[in-house]
Amino acid sequence: MNNNILQFLKYIFYGVIAALLNTLLYAFFTRVFDLSTVFFSFIAWLLANIFAFFCNQLFVFPGANKKASQLILALLIFLLSRLLSGLGDVLTMFFFVDKKNLPDIPVKIISAGFFGFINYLLGKFLIFRKRKS
Repeated sequence: MNNNILQFLKYIFYGVIAALLNTLLYAFFTRVFDLSTVFFSFIAWLLANIFAFFCNQLFVFPGANKKASQLILALLIFLLSRLLSGLGDVLTMFFFVDKKNLPDIPVKIISAGFFGFINYLLGKFLIFRKRKS
């Protein structure tokens, strides 16, 4: 199998696990602790994305960010890119569902696919690219 296809399939696999982790952590936190759902939604998102970062670092794009300083910078860029893609998803839903009255589920699927692919490209060519030591 082509290396790029295998890499992309690994990216999708670990992305699905991270999404499930996000959902399970959110459900756990909101059921066990009777505090703000917004706070626990953010904590679950953060933990799931840190998990996704390390899965990408170790299994999808191995060999990148070998130095501690590279790893920390890559993690910060990764989290920032995920925040921006999340904002893009929210704006997409607002524009196409709330303003243009398109059906929400197809728009959400297309938006998730688009921003997921953007995140993959950012990971491959920016965050996890192999740097010269």
